Amino acid sequence: MGNKKLNFNFFSFFRFLLLTKLSKYRKIINMENEDRIFELEAEYFKALSHPTRIKIIYLLKDGESCLCDLIPEMGKDESHIARHLAVLKRANIISVHRRGISAYYKLNDPTVIDIIEKAKDIISKQINELKDILK
Repeated sequence: MGNKKLNFNFFSFFRFLLLTKLSKYRKIINMENEDRIFELEAEYFKALSHPTRIKIIYLLKDGESCLCDLIPEMGKDESHIARHLAVLKRANIISVHRRGISAYYKLNDPTVIDIIEKAKDIISKQINELKDILK
């Protein structure tokens, strides 16, 4: 009996999230609020704003990976990695599907690697300019 209540609450919450997402995208499609586009862009970059999440993205660039494979690569505990995977999933940067008891993660759009690489290029350029100034 307790499971029915839990399932009902879960599906109600899922429905709420889905309707909220649809509402956000509907605003963008209709261009009702240009500021909302900037907010979504900021949310996307916030999801990229942690070294652990960037490392996860690099680990997923060659294809999907199981959480059990990410743990040894990351050198962090499972809860730490899972928390960062959840942030990336909420930002729609990655997706997850289950095979048996394992969860497999993959990049939704591999061009996120290009964004990170471009940022790396900008940072490298700034470091080199700073080195030139300090000479």
